[in-house]
Amino acid sequence: MLFNPSFKKIGFIEKSHGVEGLLKVSIEEESISKEVDFLFLDMKEQKVPYQVEDFNHSNGLLKLKDVDDPDFILTLGSRGIFLPSENEELDIEDSDYRGYRMKDQDGSIVGVIHQILPIPMNPQLEVEYKNQLILIPWNPHLLLSIDHSKKEMDYSIPDGLLEL
Repeated sequence: MLFNPSFKKIGFIEKSHGVEGLLKVSIEEESISKEVDFLFLDMKEQKVPYQVEDFNHSNGLLKLKDVDDPDFILTLGSRGIFLPSENEELDIEDSDYRGYRMKDQDGSIVGVIHQILPIPMNPQLEVEYKNQLILIPWNPHLLLSIDHSKKEMDYSIPDGLLEL
C-alpha cells in the first residue's frame, strides 16, 4: 500500500434495489451531504473509491456512477461504506498535469494525462493508455521527474497496474 489513510465508517449496503443499479443503504444521519462526490466501499480489506451518481437520503437509495452490472451489484450487499477522515486531504490541482505525456520508470510512454480526479485520500490520474482511459493512483512519492517545458512526467507505475 502506498499510503494508509484513515477512514470513518458511515454505514453499509443492505442490498440491491430494482434493476436500475440502485443500492439500498443504511447511512448514519447527515453523514453524506450533497457535496460528496466519492464514497469508499470495503472490498477485500481495501477501501475502493466509487463516484456517487445520486443519493436519496429520504429512502436510502444510492446510485454509484458506472456501476450497472447486476451480478457485481449483488456482491455489494453488506459491504461497509466509508468516507476519509477530514484531516488527511492530499491537495492537487486538476490542471497541473493535464496534457502531459506520462512515461514509466523504464522511459516508455504510457499515454497522455487527461485529468486528475481529486478523490479524497485517493486521487487518480486519468490517462489514455492503448486507446482507452485508465486510472492510475496519484502519489507524489512515485513522481520520478517532471519536465514542464516538454510537458512530460516520469512516474513509477506499480508493477502489474497496466495489465489490469
